[in-house]
Amino acid sequence: MLENDAEYTSVHDADIHVCIFPHLDEFILLDYRDSGHPVVRVVPASELLTPQYFQEIEREFSRILYSGDAPFVNLMALPQRLEHFLKNQGLHHLTSLLPPGPEKDSPRVSVFLCSGPVINMGEEELSAFLDSFFEDGPPQQFVRDYTTTFMRLLEAERASIRSRELDELRRAVKGHSNQFFTLWQEKPGAN
Repeated sequence: MLENDAEYTSVHDADIHVCIFPHLDEFILLDYRDSGHPVVRVVPASELLTPQYFQEIEREFSRILYSGDAPFVNLMALPQRLEHFLKNQGLHHLTSLLPPGPEKDSPRVSVFLCSGPVINMGEEELSAFLDSFFEDGPPQQFVRDYTTTFMRLLEAERASIRSRELDELRRAVKGHSNQFFTLWQEKPGAN
């Protein structure tokens, strides 16, 4: 990689930041194209994932599925081709949620998936992480407001995960889980 390429691959160089909480039906959209006046929105997933969006995906999936002369090669390449289409369509729909920006080119987008280690980080660690992300950037009041929004949604994500885990344990104890089985569980077809 060239030295100049490295400077454009940093998350700090992105114009738009998307923070996704996998178990929630909303996400954070941070428009950082004007770093002096960044805009943050909590967006319902339904605003991005519209029926029109899913219809476009279905049409393209059908087109990709039946295209090509070599059917086996076409099927093997299907995941990559579909992933490429989904990224482009997602970016197109995402940018339609924002006011037009000053640049002529497509904005650079970073996607942050709040899962794994982030879920288990303490409040001090998260605050330090967010402060370092915004260092030398927007006004402190914006950083505080963003941090409050992020922490609120992160706690909702944590609560959703805990609820799902408890529900799965209840199902496991009752013998209705496909994740676990008990020694006393009656197996299907065993009579």
